[in-house]
This record gives sequence, structure tokens and C-alpha cells, in this order.
Amino acid sequence: MTEQLELLGAIVRSIPGQLATLPGHAHTTVSQIATNPLNVSLLLLVLFLIFTLLPTEPTIPDPKTLPTRPSSYNWRPPTHVSANAIVWKEFTPKELAPFDGTDPNLQDGRILFAIRRKVYDVSGAGGRTFYGPGGAYSTFAGRDASRGLAKQSFDEDMLTSLDGPIDPLDDLTKAEWDNLRDWEGHFQNKYIMCGQVPFLTLAITSSRNELTTSGVQTHAV
Repeated sequence: MTEQLELLGAIVRSIPGQLATLPGHAHTTVSQIATNPLNVSLLLLVLFLIFTLLPTEPTIPDPKTLPTRPSSYNWRPPTHVSANAIVWKEFTPKELAPFDGTDPNLQDGRILFAIRRKVYDVSGAGGRTFYGPGGAYSTFAGRDASRGLAKQSFDEDMLTSLDGPIDPLDDLTKAEWDNLRDWEGHFQNKYIMCGQVPFLTLAITSSRNELTTSGVQTHAV
């Protein structure tokens, strides 16, 4: 913009000299236009608008020196994964159970809560108050609470055995399914999903390299 204004000023200052080189008739006409303040103002406005609309050359930044060795990568983070990063994982019921908030040495007392086999981290967003030790829903911390939430019951008999099969929830009524879906929507909107509890829980027997699925042994391929 500064360069454009300077160029506009130079054009205006050169007008008297240009008038002197014009033929007599043209000189008289241009002189009449130039001596009228309104005409001069309009001319300056038109010239200003023209120069404003003209594209300007982009400013080319100074080239930067590329790093020559890894140690000069100053932008590189000290570690690529934060210690507090949430990593997606599949949990067996026994693996999920310790995350009930009672062990401060287990990932800073992390609390996990499952509904319809989807595992949520409820440690933050005020969840510790409800699902941590002493909370209203602490019975379900570290467990899949689908049946209890569907039936609006917080009794421990709503929980299935850690060694038993995954609860298929096939006996729930329509009203109970509606309750469960409402709870699931609440969890999806408020907490981070960090894993799931698969229907088929596989236990690896390292001594014979076999897989056990629901009590039936099959040799690993």
C-alpha cells in the first residue's frame, strides 16, 4: 500500500510536465480539467482505486537452513506417547476389574466402566465422584454394568462372575433396553471410550501354544 501511494504521488507531480508537451488544443482541454479541484479529486480517487486493486508481488520469506543431523531437530518431542495417553485395548472381565479406583498405584487410580461391552474411562469429567470408591455407582467400577443400568438396580447380584461368560442381555424387556440405551448415550457424550470387552475371551496357554475359547481347546494355527 505504501509503494502504491508513492507511485500515485509521483504521477500527480508529473502532470504539469506532461501538460507542457501536449498540443495546443489538447493542452487547453487538459488544463481546464486539471484546474478544477473536483476533477482532480475524482482523478486521484480513480487512480487510488486502480492501484489498490492491482495485485502485489508476494513477499518471499528468507530460506531457512534444514537440519543436518537428528540432534538439531529441536521441535521433536522428548517422547512420542504421553504417559497419560489413552490407548484402545480389549479387556477380559478380569483385566477390567482392577480399574475400580481403589488402587492409587494402578495408573493413578484410573477408573474404567463398561456398558454393552464398551469400556469408558470415567476417571475425569467428575466421574470419580460417582464411580470411584464411595460413589453412588462404585459397585460397577471396573465391571460391565449393562444389566444393572438397564434394570435401574445397583445391587451386586446384577454383576456376572468374572470367570463366567459375557452377559448376553437377551432377557431384557423393551423398557429396560430403552434405559440401557439412554445410559449408553450419556457415556458416549461425556466420557472417552478406551476399549471393549469382546464376547469371546481368549486365554493363551503358553506352555502348549493353545487357545482356550469358552472351555473348548483348539490348537493354534
